[in-house]
Amino acid sequence: MLKVESEHKIFEIQLFAQHRVDLFVSGHDHQHSETVFGNTTYLTVDALRDGLSNAGYLEIHVQGNSIDHSFIPLPSEP
Repeated sequence: MLKVESEHKIFEIQLFAQHRVDLFVSGHDHQHSETVFGNTTYLTVDALRDGLSNAGYLEIHVQGNSIDHSFIPLPSEP
């Protein structure tokens, strides 16, 4: 199974490089993460649930040819 996952990731990285993909967003996981392979930034968004210490959401800003993002934490409950 690990070999299939590795082959899939290699294919994905090559495909994204060929088509000059700047940003790939996916979810859900239990913690957000940001990784860069080549020229592509991979963002994984965590679950949006109240009560979790890392609960939050992703805000993506696109202006012209520029893409920016921010992880916005939800306010903590008292």
